[in-house]
Amino acid sequence: VLACAGVGVSLSAIGAGAAATTPTVGVYAGPANVAGVASIANQVGYQPIISDYLDATSPTVMAQAWSVEQWKEYGLPGARYIIGMPILWTGTPSSLGALDPSYSVADVLAGDYDTQINAALTAIASLDPHAIVRLGWEMNGGWMPWGTSYISATQFIALFQHDAVLVHNHGLLTDWNPDIFYGWGPDATTFYPGDSYVDVIGPDVYAQAWVPAGGVNPTEPTEWDT
Repeated sequence: VLACAGVGVSLSAIGAGAAATTPTVGVYAGPANVAGVASIANQVGYQPIISDYLDATSPTVMAQAWSVEQWKEYGLPGARYIIGMPILWTGTPSSLGALDPSYSVADVLAGDYDTQINAALTAIASLDPHAIVRLGWEMNGGWMPWGTSYISATQFIALFQHDAVLVHNHGLLTDWNPDIFYGWGPDATTFYPGDSYVDVIGPDVYAQAWVPAGGVNPTEPTEWDT
């Protein structure tokens, strides 16, 4: 099953037999941005799948699942969700940045943080029992604490497989979410954890252009049209 995710808009085909269905628009409008999603739903005429993510500060902060709780309290009834879940942590309040070395791959694999991971998954399942969990998204870039600047592809695969078992224990689906680069960056397939651990493949494809100083950066509609 393929789902294309990114900043702003994603196209997703989700669930049994999804490959034969019409793709469904999904949207990330910012952390717990209910009004933003509602506005997009009004424009497209139906409820998009909502994408958000959990805080990567620490296992404890992640387990509090602030964004999920916001969607539960203020969100749109009957919506489907794709929730990004960190597989390592920064030690600072950011979803990006350097890995805090006090959180080791070995400790995660030993189950030292399973209590916090399961608490986060319980919150996600209570929001949407059919939710998709984006484990360690954009792993083939260097800007995430689980990215290429901090751990190897082999370590990423082991972490994904460990967390995928817990995700499946909660009846949820996993999303393997690499970046699609244009002529640079590592081969995403070297980070693939195996079919039994992956339910959805959802690459991030950004609508942006890199231009020289003084150049013209095309608008998003132009970028997508070309």
